[in-house]
Amino acid sequence: MASEEEAYYGSPAPATPASKAVKSGSTPGKAKARTKRLEEDLAAAREETQAIRKKLHNAIRKGKGIEQEKNALAGEVKRWRQEAESLKENMADASAGGAGAEEEEVDALKREVTSLEQKLEVERKVSEAGGKETAAKLEEKEEECRSLRKEMEHLQSAVRSAAERAANATVNETRASEERERELGQAKALQRRVAELEGLLEDAGESEQERQRMLTETLNLRNERDELETVKLRLEGDNAAKHEQLVRAEDELKSAQEDLVRATREAEEARAEGREAERE
Repeated sequence: MASEEEAYYGSPAPATPASKAVKSGSTPGKAKARTKRLEEDLAAAREETQAIRKKLHNAIRKGKGIEQEKNALAGEVKRWRQEAESLKENMADASAGGAGAEEEEVDALKREVTSLEQKLEVERKVSEAGGKETAAKLEEKEEECRSLRKEMEHLQSAVRSAAERAANATVNETRASEERERELGQAKALQRRVAELEGLLEDAGESEQERQRMLTETLNLRNERDELETVKLRLEGDNAAKHEQLVRAEDELKSAQEDLVRATREAEEARAEGREAERE
């Protein structure tokens, strides 16, 4: 089953021999395409992070609105308390003067004062608890957003470095393959020349001096061929090392892509939590 990273970015290109990469030209192109796609994903993740931060700022402003509402409620509480004091004074006057005030009216005033004070206390506690909880949630989301932004910047740098190493390894492998092909062509040309000289040597049996010259030239050409064969083996070894370097670079790029997927998923979760905090 394909991994989440493969589903998001596409399956990575399999490692191929250097000669196939030179003939088809697909490895550099795929590396560039994957690098471009990765940079686009990073840009999208950065935009989503900025959007989350904007929503958090809006939530902070909403929290300030809650604070203003709480202040207004405090003013209302003050007014209610003043009314309560006035009611108490009226009750005291009614009890002291006995100017036609009925006992039932006094009891009703007492119940109204008690109910009003209880309501004020409940409103005060709810307002204070809501303000503290909202401020704590906003601060938590802001800190989480800052942490995600730092992680995204670190991932962006790591992915770019891995992509550059992969591109450099691909270029080096291509150059080594071209040089190896060129050396092989020269070796084949020397082999054909040796065969021609050996044929001429057989035809020139009556001239010992000519035969000796051709023999010397043939030996020299064989020595050159042996040297080229040595160079070819060295280039093949270098080519294998470059290929291993390319494979390591691709592994680093894949690891960076997996980290990017994880950071993108965390950013999405933070954005959802930001929306939930905004609704609260």
